[in-house]
Amino acid sequence: MKNGKHSSQDGSGASAYMTSAKAIADVMHLVQQDWTRNLGDTPLVRQHATNCAFSFVDRELNLSRSSARLYLRCHQRFGTNLEATRHLRLTDMCLLFGASDELVALIVEAKKADPRLPRREVKRLIEAYRGPGNHHAPSNA
Repeated sequence: MKNGKHSSQDGSGASAYMTSAKAIADVMHLVQQDWTRNLGDTPLVRQHATNCAFSFVDRELNLSRSSARLYLRCHQRFGTNLEATRHLRLTDMCLLFGASDELVALIVEAKKADPRLPRREVKRLIEAYRGPGNHHAPSNA
C-alpha cells in the first residue's frame, strides 16, 4: 500500500481501508506508549508522539495526516463491525460516523441488497430514516 490509494468505488467495501486504519492505529499506540514510557505521560509528550506517528505514516504509507485521521476515525467507529467493513465504502462510513447502530445496520442491509448503491442513495436513506427536522438525531457512537 505504498501509494496509500485504494479503490472504494468498485463495491468491494472498505476492508482495505480498514486494514490500513488498523495498522495506523497500531503505529499510533506503539509510538505513544514508547514516548510516554520514556519521557513521561504529559500532553506535550503525547502531542509530539502523535506528530511523530503521523510523520511516519505519511513517509511510509504516503498517506496525509487528514487521510490518516479519517482512517483512524473509521477504525474507531466501525473496526469491530465486520458487516460494515465488509459492505460499506469509505464514503458510506463517513456519512455514518454519528449514526446509531440501528441506522448503520439498515445501510449495511441496503448495501448487501445493492452493493453498487450510490452515495446519494445512501444519503437519501439516512435522511429518510432520521425523518424531516431530525437530521441531527442522537447517536450512540
